[in-house]
Order: sequence, then C-alpha cells, then structure tokens
Amino acid sequence: MTEEHHPMTDIEDELVRTAFHIDDGRGYTQRIIHRMKRNFYIHEGVCPPLPPAPQVARAKLTPVKKTKKRRKSCNKEIKKEFTSGKNDICC
Repeated sequence: MTEEHHPMTDIEDELVRTAFHIDDGRGYTQRIIHRMKRNFYIHEGVCPPLPPAPQVARAKLTPVKKTKKRRKSCNKEIKKEFTSGKNDICC
C-alpha cells in the first residue's frame, strides 16, 4: 500500500535533477583532503588509494526555489541621454 502512495524517486532522472538539490549524505572530507595532498604525494613518490566516502546521513531531496523575474533597471546616465533630447526612448 505504501508503494502506491509513495513511489520511489529515480535520482538519475533529468526532471528530478533540475527540480531538486540532491544530497547523497556521504562524507567527502577525507577525499577532499586526499586531493589537496596530491602534489605532496607526487613529490614523495607514494600513491595511496583514494579513501572511501562513507554514508553519514540519509539521502535527501530539497526542492529548488524558483527565482523571481525582476525588471531590469536602466543606467541613470543612459536614461538621461535618451530622455534629454528628441529621443524619448528608455531601455
């Protein structure tokens, strides 16, 4: 009964990717540190494996808020230039 009311969402779907921010809940801290030390490892001649990214929280989807469309404002100098003469057009 729950499957009918709450079907699983396919995270790889293009529509889901554009409508939601996807947080997979993994801890990437050790991987980021490993990448920052990359030149050090090259200089030392060692090649340690990339550390795993463990699951630290549940995956969650947060909806993307739509931005409000705002009217573009004119530059005041351009506005004076257009309105001061015979041209009464503004951007």
